[in-house]
Amino acid sequence: MPSTPTYAFPYPALTDPPNGAAQIQALATQVESKLSITDANVSTVLADTAKVGGEWRASAQQNLATGANKLTFATNVVSPTGITFNGTDTWTIVTSGVYTLFAQLRTTATGQDGALAFSGTSYSDGTLLFPGSVVNSIWGDIGHSATGYLTAGTSICAYYYNNEAATTTAFATRPPMFKIWRVAGA
Repeated sequence: MPSTPTYAFPYPALTDPPNGAAQIQALATQVESKLSITDANVSTVLADTAKVGGEWRASAQQNLATGANKLTFATNVVSPTGITFNGTDTWTIVTSGVYTLFAQLRTTATGQDGALAFSGTSYSDGTLLFPGSVVNSIWGDIGHSATGYLTAGTSICAYYYNNEAATTTAFATRPPMFKIWRVAGA
């Protein structure tokens, strides 16, 4: 029996004697062997990416002065795996891959112009990993999410940029939150 060029799936030639059961069995066996390889690869990728991530929350109010404010997250909600955390405000990527980051906070001032951004250990246009958009938050809620490729050794901090002239604070009963997880391997 001839076979397909890519996966070598067998099929009957016009000159093959008719034997439906044997021909279908040969095709089914070859398809099953290819699917088992695919299943194993998918399981490995899912298991690998599921291991990397964590979630943190702030444990107290934070003063948010005019300009860039590095947010602190002392309370670990979901134990980190595959990412190091300095216990205050900086995460470091251990394994390169595609990551999704999410941060949220509520300020005590309604109508506050501000933005959340993900940057390196200092805040500047040159260190912004995933800039946020300035939002006028009617209820004080601001969130930011981003997905992108991060290399091992990349340090990440979450910043709130206060675009107002006055200092505000993060809402005490709804503290800032930060999540990171790897969605695909290197």
